[in-house]
This record gives sequence, C-alpha cells and structure tokens, in this order.
Amino acid sequence: MAFSPGGDRLAAATDSGVTVWALESGAVTAHWTGTEANGHVTAFSPDLETVVFNSGGAEVMLRRVNDGTPLITLSGLTYSSVAEYSQDGQTLVTEAAGVVQRWRVSDGTLLATMTGHQDSVSDVAISPDGQTVASVSHNEGALRVWQAEDGAQLFAIERGTPGGGSVAFSPDGQTLAVQGMGQTIQLLNATDGATLATWPAWVASI
Repeated sequence: MAFSPGGDRLAAATDSGVTVWALESGAVTAHWTGTEANGHVTAFSPDLETVVFNSGGAEVMLRRVNDGTPLITLSGLTYSSVAEYSQDGQTLVTEAAGVVQRWRVSDGTLLATMTGHQDSVSDVAISPDGQTVASVSHNEGALRVWQAEDGAQLFAIERGTPGGGSVAFSPDGQTLAVQGMGQTIQLLNATDGATLATWPAWVASI
C-alpha cells in the first residue's frame, strides 16, 4: 500500500492490479487489473503516479497508477525481481538473478549495473539522498553497498551462510538496518559497514 504525498489518496495492490481511494469520501477513484496472469505490483512511486508491475511472464514494466497504462518496459528483469524507487521518484533500483540495476524512471534508461552477488537478492534500498544503494541476499548471506551513480561497490559483509531478508536506510542516510543476518537485526554505519548495534531476533524468521 502507499499514500499520496498529500495524504488524500491511498493505493493498494492485489495480485493483479491496483485500487485507489479518496480518503475523505472513501470513494474508489481508480481501479484496474493487469491482463497478465498472476501479475503483481512491486513498488509504488513516491508521488503515487507510477508502479512497478511484474507480469506473470518475464516482463517488468512501469504502469500509470490511475489506469494501469503501460509506460515503459524494463528489459532483462523477471517475475521475482525486487524494486524500490528513490525518494525523489526520479530513479528506480531493481534486481534480477543477483544483478542490481539503477534506471531513470522518465524513459527507462539503464544508468548503472551492480554485480557481485552470487545468488538472488532479497531486498534493495536507496539512501534518502539517492547516492547509495544497498542490497541483501538471503541465500548468499551477504550485504553489499554500492555507489549509485556508477555502480561501484563501496563495501560488503559476507557471512557465507544463509541470512538477510531486508535492508533499510535511516531517514538521515547514516545508518543501515539489516534484518535476518544470523537471526539478528543489525544496525550498521552506512559509510563503512561498521557494526553499531546488534539486536537478537525472537524467532528464526522475521
């Protein structure tokens, strides 16, 4: 789900499409379903204008939130790809088969490719200033942090055993929270990966 910037609309995704409500009246202002079987929305843009829609096949596209109109197809991505918009909505980070890529939303231009993961990526995150990308692979047990502009790897933490389900930047971009690395939640310095705190998890899977 996602709110519009002004908080007047709420959008929610099902397995096949999107519904948008006006919060004051509760009226449905938009509703559409994808023609593809088992399609799903991976991410909403911050302005609630576009979504990343993964089709039932091997195609990922940007669609307009209000009516589902296909805008741009992102080549080389897969049904299981993860995605996240930058805070300004101008760029998008995705993953397919362990390769992390950064795209320009306006025209679908590939801006940077980040290679180094040996297995599929569970989650990606973009720093609030858009300068840094983080990706975590559960199967690989690895966190990698990249320079967004050119895809250069800044640092990596590799455990060698499965672990790591999601990653997030703090609002100031200085701290990374990594979930599931050794059944813990870790807070790391986003510049060099130094451990700031480790919180034990209550269960094996968070």
